[in-house]
Amino acid sequence: MGGLTPFLSAAMPLATSALSGWQQSGASRQAEQLMQQQNLVADQLRAQQALEMQAAGAEAQNRLAALSQQAAADERGRRDALRAGQGRTRAELAGRGFSAADGSGAAILRGLLDDSEQERRSSVQLDQLKRQAIQQELDTARRRNLLEQAQLAQRQRLDLLSRYY
Repeated sequence: MGGLTPFLSAAMPLATSALSGWQQSGASRQAEQLMQQQNLVADQLRAQQALEMQAAGAEAQNRLAALSQQAAADERGRRDALRAGQGRTRAELAGRGFSAADGSGAAILRGLLDDSEQERRSSVQLDQLKRQAIQQELDTARRRNLLEQAQLAQRQRLDLLSRYY
């Protein structure tokens, strides 16, 4: 037994070192697998977000196109209403024996024109606000996506560190 003790004493550190290396290599394989899974999850999140942003962009384009069409229709309606109002006013003035070219007749027609122009400016302002709101929705979605990606990366980093380091 005396000859076996020195051998065991010398072999134990080697066996412990080999076992430790095997455990470390198993742990590194597990860590590598975890990182691959995490990368897959992150890739899936980015792909899902890209599809959602593509759909949101298409929907925003549709809303903007509808807004432009509605603005054009409103402008045509406003011009038609102005022409009709001016014609009606001229006819009323002429029926009473007044001229629409001078004095109070011209002031009335100018007032109709000014009212129509004010309505147009208000409509343009409202359309700009609607366009800004649509753009802001897209910007918010982009920021939310970046935040979700950053949060996922942070959770994954913490998970990896808590398991293997």
